Amino acid sequence: MRSANSGRSSATSASHATGLKIHEAKLLSIDLLKLAQKTIRRCKSRKDRGPTPDILEVYVLVAASLEAFINEVCLEKVDLRKQQKKGTRHLIDLVYGNKGRGEEIRVKWEKLPQFLCGKTFDKGQSLWQDFDALVRLRNAILHYKSEYREVGYVPRYLVSIINRLSTPPEDGFQARPLSLLDYLFASKPNWVYKIGSLAMGQWAFDTGVSIIYQFLDFLRPHDRIRQDYAAMLDSARIPPRLANTD
Repeated sequence: MRSANSGRSSATSASHATGLKIHEAKLLSIDLLKLAQKTIRRCKSRKDRGPTPDILEVYVLVAASLEAFINEVCLEKVDLRKQQKKGTRHLIDLVYGNKGRGEEIRVKWEKLPQFLCGKTFDKGQSLWQDFDALVRLRNAILHYKSEYREVGYVPRYLVSIINRLSTPPEDGFQARPLSLLDYLFASKPNWVYKIGSLAMGQWAFDTGVSIIYQFLDFLRPHDRIRQDYAAMLDSARIPPRLANTD
């Protein structure tokens, strides 16, 4: 993401102040992650900690953060390769190819580390599968179809995740023990309201954080982009594989 020239002086001073080489004014990914983190904290502060539509914000914000991150890194690498007089077309096409729309987000996340490091994510591992499910969920929310679904329906790609997260709710939520599946599948037939649990929102946030850190691990230890994003995540108090946002 490119900033206007008027923002470059302030971005440069901010970068110097923090030791970063990337112009922070161009970046949006970490700010989006922080907004998702705030949403989870807000939902945790509610007296009723049951499912809430507010959690839908987390899915959209985290997915948007991941799209911004992969574009930021790709374009930063384009700038560096231009300075080194190296080819950039394969990188530019990831962001601006496909008739200006760029490649689909999962294609970018698969191809960019392959281009930069000669290795990429294992699609058979749970991290990639969670990332894929998060993107599907974001797309389902943004392109929502008001179709009738039977009571208890959830998209197939979320079933294993919901089963994995099944746990008794926090004390005080219900007088009798109730699993996550129980209260997700209760009451409203609209499946969107069944994904509004804190556990699901935390899963989405942790997935986004984990895949960013895994991408950074692909880069060389002294890679300037790896160092700068690690510094920004540390400044935002977002460690790897965050267990919670309390």
